[in-house]
Amino acid sequence: MLPCVFTSENYRTWRWSGSEEFLNATRFPYIFNNRLAGYHKTGGRLTEVVFRGAGHMVPLDKPAPAENLVARWTHSKPLSRRYGLLEGSYIQEYIRNNTILHYL
Repeated sequence: MLPCVFTSENYRTWRWSGSEEFLNATRFPYIFNNRLAGYHKTGGRLTEVVFRGAGHMVPLDKPAPAENLVARWTHSKPLSRRYGLLEGSYIQEYIRNNTILHYL
């Protein structure tokens, strides 16, 4: 678990066979318990996961989503469903489909 900004800026400078694929990869929402827990992207055999509201010690800050992430990786499960929409569009669609109106 590493600081997000430093790490992402660092590996943007790496030159390797999959760097262009990774840099151009789409970020997808990482959903845990029907809530947006963060984002992930994969390209060139490198995967980046960023947790919302967590510092560099993700297991302490967000233990349940972190445990879920490790379980998915170790059991070769996808991190999320792949949506054919852009990230912003997906979030708008998710909110639209999962918002309950309460009338006073």
